[in-house]
Amino acid sequence: MGRDAFNVVTVGFNLPFDSPTAMREFQKRQGITLPHWEFLAGDATTLDGLTGDTGFASAPTASGFDHLTQVTIVGSRGRVFRQVYGEAFELPMLVAPLKELVTGAPAPVENLSGLLERVRILCTVYDPRAGKYRLNYGLFIEIFIGLTCLGATAWYVIAGTRRARQVNREARDAAAGKSAPRPA
Repeated sequence: MGRDAFNVVTVGFNLPFDSPTAMREFQKRQGITLPHWEFLAGDATTLDGLTGDTGFASAPTASGFDHLTQVTIVGSRGRVFRQVYGEAFELPMLVAPLKELVTGAPAPVENLSGLLERVRILCTVYDPRAGKYRLNYGLFIEIFIGLTCLGATAWYVIAGTRRARQVNREARDAAAGKSAPRPA
């Protein structure tokens, strides 16, 4: 694709710690000296806008915050082209969408294993004590409770509608002079 085909930007969003100085130090620690790779810091308003525009989400925790590890691929017109999620990014994960963006090739059809991988990534949180990602069981509990409430509400509405229809039917029958047979 060529050396000047794209730029890379790493943005620090852990305010107030990710200052311009801290980002330069991070860049040096990572040993990145490429001319088209910038390490940036911003103020709260700018970062809120950027995270909203790119779909980046984080949640505060006692040790900082949790977030998905993601790469956002942005086209030349400033539109998000693709989100790439993962704990580690192997070269094909990034090269394939970049090629699609540059060449205009259609995206491959998502298969079941790709969908399951995306769900797995969305259902994990970083555990700073262990230094790795773990499954977030709380998310499954929230989904179960949400589905249970939704199911109970649907049952209540359906049962209420059936009762109302039965009452209306009985009222019509009574008004028409039909009465329900009486038990002997």
